[in-house]
Amino acid sequence: MEATDDWVQYSIDKPMAVEPGKVWDHSSGATELLAHIFQKETGQEIVDKEGGLYLNDSDLAKIGYLYLHDGLWDGQRIVSSEWVKESVTPYLQTDELQFKYGFKWWLSKLPNSTEYVWICRGFGGQNLQVFPKEGLIVTLTAWDILPTRPARSLSRPTF
Repeated sequence: MEATDDWVQYSIDKPMAVEPGKVWDHSSGATELLAHIFQKETGQEIVDKEGGLYLNDSDLAKIGYLYLHDGLWDGQRIVSSEWVKESVTPYLQTDELQFKYGFKWWLSKLPNSTEYVWICRGFGGQNLQVFPKEGLIVTLTAWDILPTRPARSLSRPTF
């Protein structure tokens, strides 16, 4: 996709490998399509959506804060509470048994808990974890893209 001039068209033109809803596959092309729709509807441009968005700890935490506070920021509605709830609802089982998937959120349960932790997993070990019951936000901004030794993955939460 990155070798083409039109990532949206490339994603649209990609043939389906299987019937939608039958097999789990995280897709950067799907993220690109969502960003394109967002841009068309809002008129706001987003930087490299599928793999080049670099946020510092503070900015990552702001996303977690917004969701932790049901879409409100400083008393102002930024995201509808319905969207927040839908986003962190598990809809799919991923190929990693400890994770389910909502709307761009990875969801994992703490041991002996019925509550999900909301997780954004980024390339190189960048990670946002929101623990709603505890009111806790955790960010990691590692950049381990070419590991030289086997290491414990930062992309998998260890509870």
